[in-house]
Amino acid sequence: MDFEYYHPDADVTFSWNGWMQVMIRTGPSVPWGAYSDRFDIREPDLRIKDFFNDGAYDPSVHFVPRTQQAFETMCNDFFHGRQPGAGLRNYTRYPWTSRSWGPSMGAMEFRYTGGLHIEMTPAEQNDWKPVIELAASDRTLPRLTTTWLMGRCHGWELAVFEALGFTGASQDFDRARTAWVQKHLPPVGKECIVGNWSEWIYETMRTGWQSGRMKKWTDLGGHERHVGDHPWHAQRTDADGKRWNFTWKGAPYAYIYSPDLGKPLPEREYLWLLQPETQSGDQNVFEWLDRQADEWVNIRFTPQG
Repeated sequence: MDFEYYHPDADVTFSWNGWMQVMIRTGPSVPWGAYSDRFDIREPDLRIKDFFNDGAYDPSVHFVPRTQQAFETMCNDFFHGRQPGAGLRNYTRYPWTSRSWGPSMGAMEFRYTGGLHIEMTPAEQNDWKPVIELAASDRTLPRLTTTWLMGRCHGWELAVFEALGFTGASQDFDRARTAWVQKHLPPVGKECIVGNWSEWIYETMRTGWQSGRMKKWTDLGGHERHVGDHPWHAQRTDADGKRWNFTWKGAPYAYIYSPDLGKPLPEREYLWLLQPETQSGDQNVFEWLDRQADEWVNIRFTPQG
């Protein structure tokens, strides 16, 4: 089953042949490097050979659109900076589960089995309790994607650390953890920061569940977005009616181009912003980029020639 879609606002052609990724082919107005050559549609937690796949040798699992219209909707979501998701997974029949092998070093397990909440349990305790209400995070089916579930749980995790006294955990977790451990659990002899942290967080999660303290952690945090998995895109229209596209996929530069020009801007212009994460400082980088796009299109002059 093959699909192809040329997006006129993007000057990009999307194609899919049943594999785990949608391919991207850019048109003449798009500068080199503005887009990756594909985006992923896998369900990150499912790795069963021949599970809901057309290809006999495809090890990935994906729930993809089966009509041209649905495919175009998914590609349009990607272009406009929304999370692309076919919205076809039945989470009641195929639940999502994940263990927090990030900052908490596996001390938490998460799952979504359908319904209104994401649940969590301390690792290997099988004591599931609701911790995140989907509606409170402005997410309900069919707008739910597995990648969003992962990002939301990571955001909750970082917010819990803040609530436990790890100041700045959401901005720089490693620095916050190191400062906290050195103050409260300083390594002695052969002990180390990571080891002391791991032992403490496992015990804290267990006692938090047993004491009911976890009720204070319900709905903390927000969705933690990683630009490599979920690039930023925006489009603006200037006073002359020209469409301008702004993109950032985590590379050193954010890019700008117009599908109405038929060719890229000079390099000094299409390399729009250097290191957005650094320039945005303590602000949310994606909200900062949106404001920069607004400012650029409001003050720009019409190029001559």
